[in-house]
Amino acid sequence: MPACAGAAASKPSETMNATVSFRIGIPGYLKAVAALGAVLLLGGCGGSSASNTSDVEKAILVRSPDSSQVTCERHGEYRGAKLYRCRMDVATSVREMRPESSCYTLEDGRLENVTRHVSC
Repeated sequence: MPACAGAAASKPSETMNATVSFRIGIPGYLKAVAALGAVLLLGGCGGSSASNTSDVEKAILVRSPDSSQVTCERHGEYRGAKLYRCRMDVATSVREMRPESSCYTLEDGRLENVTRHVSC
């Protein structure tokens, strides 16, 4: 029975051979991990603070799950951040929805309603 199967080795050389063969493979794994890290870094998978319309719509739906439909469009800038004007149907009662327009900014994953500071 081989030493890697969990049984005690009958000779110390069997354990040493298993350890050596395992260590020989590690440099290959390290090179593969380094290459994968470089590809992810160069591919831009680290994330960014840039937002787009669909990100804002998703954030609004997370914040207001009662909204049935959200549509947003770019509406300028507010304090250096992209400003989005969003229209949504908001539940006012169990069977009634009313349309509402609001302005939002989305920076670093944080959604902020700035409707009272700007004219939408």
